[in-house]
Amino acid sequence: MLFIGQGLALIALFTSAAIGSITGVQLAGTERVAGWPSTAQLLGGTIAAYIAGRVMNRFGRRIGLSLGYVVGIVGGIIAGSAVIANSFAMFLGGMFLLGAARATSDQSRYAAADVSPALMRSRAVSIIVFAGTIGAVLGPAITPIAGQLAESLGFDQLAGPWFVNAVVMTITLVFVFVFLRPDPLDVARRMNAEAAADRSAVALPPARSFRQVLVDPFVRVALVSLSLAQAVMVMNITPVHMTHFDHGLTDISFVISMHILGMYGLSMATGWISDRWGRAPTIAIGSLLLIVSCVLAPTSPQTLPLAASLFLLGLGWNFCFVAGSALLTDRLAVNEQPRIQGSADLVVGAASVIGSLSSGELMVSAGYGAAKAIGIGVSLAILVVAVISMRRRMLAVPAS
Repeated sequence: MLFIGQGLALIALFTSAAIGSITGVQLAGTERVAGWPSTAQLLGGTIAAYIAGRVMNRFGRRIGLSLGYVVGIVGGIIAGSAVIANSFAMFLGGMFLLGAARATSDQSRYAAADVSPALMRSRAVSIIVFAGTIGAVLGPAITPIAGQLAESLGFDQLAGPWFVNAVVMTITLVFVFVFLRPDPLDVARRMNAEAAADRSAVALPPARSFRQVLVDPFVRVALVSLSLAQAVMVMNITPVHMTHFDHGLTDISFVISMHILGMYGLSMATGWISDRWGRAPTIAIGSLLLIVSCVLAPTSPQTLPLAASLFLLGLGWNFCFVAGSALLTDRLAVNEQPRIQGSADLVVGAASVIGSLSSGELMVSAGYGAAKAIGIGVSLAILVVAVISMRRRMLAVPAS
């Protein structure tokens, strides 16, 4: 149920993934705002991640996810209406709400991790991440169709995908609210109670604060992997770069589709590698893939090289994301998980906001290549942390 729900949510969100920056530039009339729509989306996700963690900790995963999808429906309607009304500020508001929906939906991966033993945790996370493949294939493919439908109704083609986003998000809401039973958090608590009974344990120790959890070096490595890999990925302003070379919406959608496929398509293999080889080696592989992507991107403006670069960018993020998510859950007790996971995603979102907000200004002031050079530097920082961890044998075996 988590897999199908996440797949539906990402179909909705990826229907408009290729046109966010383009829509913003069209409404504002300047490329300096190319990174603003994704920044608004990431800011919404940053705030929502913390709130969603608290809500899920109190009311369960099903209610938390459902509320996130309601927010996404409203966001899609506002974004589409903003294109019709030619309002950049209104559009940013819609993107903010869509970001909140995305961050809430992404916590499905933690729900899967919560109900899995440590030695299979990365594979459980990877199953949910793999659901993004559905979005990678169907979401961008719907974009031109939705645009043509909007034009046939007399509206700007960029308005269509946002309204389709809202329709598919409604389907997601109904599915998750009806079928996600029993609640994954209830299952995790029951599993923990049974394990405690087997160990003749009386009760869990008191839940730690986020600051107390950060004392754990394993948690710090997980946060570096999750936040910096996300920052590198959101500095991607390739769709705007492609418009400089007269690429149409079909070419741009293809490149973004390959990027999303890289993000999700090989998740099952990533999960197996993380469980088999360890979290740190998997994170190191991811950082190397990010570096290769950033080196390749500025070499050619043609569609296929850009598609290859963005595929590697997505794949590198996937390695860091799956292993980092599993590592974080490894180190948390069941009474800490939703709340601390939400707080961790807040940190990840903050790093994303910084990366996204700087991308448009870098594009205008220094060029596409400069943004990718900074991406290389950030990726090297992830690699250093992972290598140090391996040298100390800190992450050789996932903690139980």
